[in-house]
Amino acid sequence: MQEILKPSGCPRWSHCNASMCPLEDGREALVVRNEDKVCFYLTESVKRGAAARFRERGLEQIFEWMVEATPEVTLRWGRIRGALERAMKSGSRWDSAPKGGRR
Repeated sequence: MQEILKPSGCPRWSHCNASMCPLEDGREALVVRNEDKVCFYLTESVKRGAAARFRERGLEQIFEWMVEATPEVTLRWGRIRGALERAMKSGSRWDSAPKGGRR
């Protein structure tokens, strides 16, 4: 990673309920339970056409950080690996957002 973005710099930080933030230092010590939410940007980053969707929203750097974090995160947490495998097979939540809505 070039420059580390702090979790508080994430556009969704104030309303995120994921138990593990891919931007967080020391994330390897976190416990992820089956019922825990997975980072929105992490799940969006694995979908077909993700780079273009992030670029359209000016979130290229977040996309790069998510792509970089994915191998470690999927190796460490089976729960997240499974969620990302399912996410790859589904459409983007951004594409299903109402016009003018932010996601």
